Amino acid sequence: MSGIIYICAVFCALCLLLCGRRQKEQGRPGFPVWAGLLLLGALALRLALGYNSDGFSVDMDTFKSWGMTLGRVGLSEIYQQDMFLDYPPGYLYVLMLLEKIRQWTHLAWEGQMYTLVMKLPSIGADLLCGGALLWLGRRKLGDRAALLVSAAYLFCPAIFVNSVQWGQADSFCTMILVCSALLLYGEKWIPSGLLYGLAVICKPQMLAFAPMYIFFAVKRRKWAGLGVGIVCAIGAVLLVAAPFTKSFDYWW
Repeated sequence: MSGIIYICAVFCALCLLLCGRRQKEQGRPGFPVWAGLLLLGALALRLALGYNSDGFSVDMDTFKSWGMTLGRVGLSEIYQQDMFLDYPPGYLYVLMLLEKIRQWTHLAWEGQMYTLVMKLPSIGADLLCGGALLWLGRRKLGDRAALLVSAAYLFCPAIFVNSVQWGQADSFCTMILVCSALLLYGEKWIPSGLLYGLAVICKPQMLAFAPMYIFFAVKRRKWAGLGVGIVCAIGAVLLVAAPFTKSFDYWW
């Protein structure tokens, strides 16, 4: 993977350098084609390397074990098991679905194909984030810059290695956060708050982005919107966690 990482780093740096030198432009006729090729290339490379890489074995085996245990004992019992489980409930839904897919397709638990399946949520999330940059970049910066910014993200070594090589869940959480931020920008407080709560219940590190919402509300003087967003975020956390509780006891 080291050679791929170096190539991605150089490509990412060139994209950012070219983007910094661009002039604002309008309407490149070939934008849909180039955007499609960019996303297709990012997907093809991710699938090829994702299949040929075992991932960060400790975490990958842990994810597989959690999914298998969820399939065996169900949501309400998973945190009662004598096992290591340091993730909040949000991403466990994804792992349970991936375990169902493994059972339906009869994939080997230790096989490379199942390892690739475990990486698919983050790989798909990378592409969706790249697509969001294409959409927003085209509106704000022009066609050429949108392609370069999206390419810089899709082939950034940190993003690439995290999802494709290690198989981590960060890209999946980032995708939810990006959607929430775009809704926030449009002052759609309820769906933005719901998605932010979902991101937090998938991975608590998403709490680091809470100041973004506060600063936005302060700048726009939208105190009611901020309050509604906070209530929605908390509601989303409680709703997602509810099936994992017994008699709605959240203190566990």
